Amino acid sequence: MFILKKKYNNLVLFTASIAFSLFFSFIHYYIPKSIDSGLVISGIIKYPDHPSLMKEVFLSSFSLLNFFSAFILKLTNSIYFSSKIIIFLNTFFFTTGFVFLIYNISKSKFFSFLITLLILLFDIKSGSGDYPTLYFSEHIYGSISFSLFVFFLGMFANNNLKICGIILSLFLIIHPVTSCWLLLHFLFLYLLFQLLNFKIECKSFWNGFWLGLVISIFFLIYYKYFNSKNNNYDWGLVDKDFLYNFIKYFDWHRGVKRFYLKINIFILFINIFLLVTIISRHQLTLA
Repeated sequence: MFILKKKYNNLVLFTASIAFSLFFSFIHYYIPKSIDSGLVISGIIKYPDHPSLMKEVFLSSFSLLNFFSAFILKLTNSIYFSSKIIIFLNTFFFTTGFVFLIYNISKSKFFSFLITLLILLFDIKSGSGDYPTLYFSEHIYGSISFSLFVFFLGMFANNNLKICGIILSLFLIIHPVTSCWLLLHFLFLYLLFQLLNFKIECKSFWNGFWLGLVISIFFLIYYKYFNSKNNNYDWGLVDKDFLYNFIKYFDWHRGVKRFYLKINIFILFINIFLLVTIISRHQLTLA
């Protein structure tokens, strides 16, 4: 009876998430940055053979999202529909994450729907560093990383560990920086459990993780040995001073050295949330 009720709740929550995502995808339109790379990777836009920095960026940026954009551009031959697909997926991830996360905290479907709608309608931010968290923006790389992170938390709270494993391993080839940040959380928890001499059964999580890792490895092979053939210009040695000044004065948010207290507090609460969720939903035993 409990399993049937859980499946029913999951169905209702997923259906509502899809409906919300379709609505917000319909009322928002922008061309995600990944579409730019997709146009070049797919060959729809061709650059001359002479050296081009933009060509290098579009072809060699390491993100599965760029290659997925190229794939759907080939299928649809439409920037509009391809952009809408990316917008829908991005919206679906953070909407579903919010719905499941709030539901598992409040145990109320109505409350989870209401809060999620308020977050999206009023664009309520969920924390930021030196630049804001954006739900609907052409800057899709940061947006999709936040969406996948929220989706991960929602699935984790709902005990869908196999999905969590897949997300965590695929995250490495979608947004490497954020994925490493998320991996650090689990490293922290692993070390904590080792210190406390606890063990936890999470076979489904690892099944999902290895499945996603296989996909990631195939992507890495394609990226390294096939995609690089389209990008073979030798730029020579990089001037370290030039690179340092570029990061310091132009690409500011990667060169920032400030300490953001609210971000570190946010990280602390995420770790506490993961720890409490694990303890409350799994049987911890002495190793």
